[in-house]
Formats: sequence, C-alpha cells, structure tokens
Amino acid sequence: METDIFPQTGIRHSLRERWGFVIDPGFLALPYVVLLHQAELGLSSECLNVLLNFLAHWHAEGRMAYPHTNTIAKRMGISPRSVQRAVSWLTKEGFMAKVPKRNSRDRQSYDLTPLVEKLKPYAWARIQLMQERRREEVLSDELLIELSRPPRPTGAEMFGEAIRQGIPVAGYPAPVPVKNEQ
Repeated sequence: METDIFPQTGIRHSLRERWGFVIDPGFLALPYVVLLHQAELGLSSECLNVLLNFLAHWHAEGRMAYPHTNTIAKRMGISPRSVQRAVSWLTKEGFMAKVPKRNSRDRQSYDLTPLVEKLKPYAWARIQLMQERRREEVLSDELLIELSRPPRPTGAEMFGEAIRQGIPVAGYPAPVPVKNEQ
C-alpha cells in the first residue's frame, strides 16, 4: 500500500525513502547527543521516554509542549504518578521549565529550550570532531569517556603553592633561594 499524501521534498523525502509511508503521520526530530550522552546527563530510561513524549509535542520554537501526564502514562504503560515524578525530576534538573499559566483552566505547558542549552557543550564537542574530519569519532563512545573526565590540573596548579614556599616536590626542580640584596 503506497500513499502520496505529502510532497517528496527535503527531509521528509529522505526519511520517507527509509521508512516508507509510516513516516507520513509525523516524526520526531532528536539530536544524537541526547542518546549518546544519556547516562552522563543522568537521564534514566523512564525520564528519557517522558522527555521524548514532550519533544513529540514541541512543534515549533516558542510553542510550548503540553501533553497530559495521563496520555504519556498510557503510551508508556506506567502510572500517571510515575510520569509526574519524571516530569518533576526533568524540571528540577533543568531539562525543561514550567511555563506560568495565564489562568487556572490552562493546561500546564513546558518550555524545552533549557534542554537545548544543556546539550550545547556535547554538540559542540562533536561538531569540532566533524570540523577536524574525524567523522568516525562523532558517534563514538570514546568521546563520551573523554568528555566525562574532569580536567586534569597542571603541575603548577597542583604544586604551585608548595614550590613557592620552597617545599621540595618530586619531579620538580628544587626552588632556588632568592638572596635579599641590601
């Protein structure tokens, strides 16, 4: 069964070549860095799934996502309370922000731009690999390991004060006493 509901242009065309007509009802755009850095970001599989549901409702910049927790719970096969806990964690950890309601009857909506800000350092590191033509490393877990290491302090940072005070430090030249000329 083939459908030709949508024009065959751009991104939808290349996705349709891969997925066929199952792409026609819609698709979710997701930056790789969300998946590649899931553990480093602290996203449990349940929180990631809830986040994906919010992303599916974030159709345009400035238009906030507002799926109902019951809807997400039914899709995931979990309790609404579990979804509420995940939403609370995602909000507290800065993946999304509650948008103030204009009146009490409005549905709670969420701003997902904090997620974009949180992902920028990870994306930039991978973009630099692409610019250096190290494409095979862009999706590599080795970058994840490298990014997760804390920066190593230099010897001067670690032992600078000791050296300034004249305390001998293995591997560094002994401090030369300064003569006071009077």
